[in-house]
Amino acid sequence: SPTVLSLFDLDGTHSLRQIGNSHEDPCSSIDTFSQILLASLDQIYHSSAILDNAKFSTTHELENLVNTKGLIPHVPGTSFQTQ
Repeated sequence: SPTVLSLFDLDGTHSLRQIGNSHEDPCSSIDTFSQILLASLDQIYHSSAILDNAKFSTTHELENLVNTKGLIPHVPGTSFQTQ
């Protein structure tokens, strides 16, 4: 902790206090992964394959994407698209 490290820097000339102060958002990797999934979903929703498929379902496509590439599998019967 910075408090403990400061005990070793009595005259304030060392940068020990700065060592513990650089941190990264622990969720940044999950946020990046979510953005990649959303970009993939956007590609699916705007592909020419949906033009030939009268039964195209955005919910089914999202379920399929999450089950194949996602971190947590889809749970049927939930409000999945509102997560």
